[in-house]
Amino acid sequence: MDELHRGKEVDPGQLQDLVLEPTDYFDERAKKEFMEQCLHGSMVPDVTVFNTAWLIEKDLSEFYAAMASKAQGKVKDALSMLSRWERQHEMFFRQFRDKLSEAYAQMPWGG
Repeated sequence: MDELHRGKEVDPGQLQDLVLEPTDYFDERAKKEFMEQCLHGSMVPDVTVFNTAWLIEKDLSEFYAAMASKAQGKVKDALSMLSRWERQHEMFFRQFRDKLSEAYAQMPWGG
């Protein structure tokens, strides 16, 4: 971003070296263990944290997509890549938010 701000050209191919390849972040066992840990105590703070994280990532993804739609060339490519990257984060946090919300809704009142 600094290079673009200074008016220099940036090769989007170089940006790939800075960005980790999308992964599943955690294998299924780790996800299950994490959910069990969240369910062990009060879940309300966890749901709130994951909801907030999801909203932040969603806003970032939408922001980069909107800016990309107004840009051209390499700037558009860079902003589009950032939007896709943030969308992966958005899906990750939304998945946990939804699972925790569903589990909490099925628990006896008070958790």
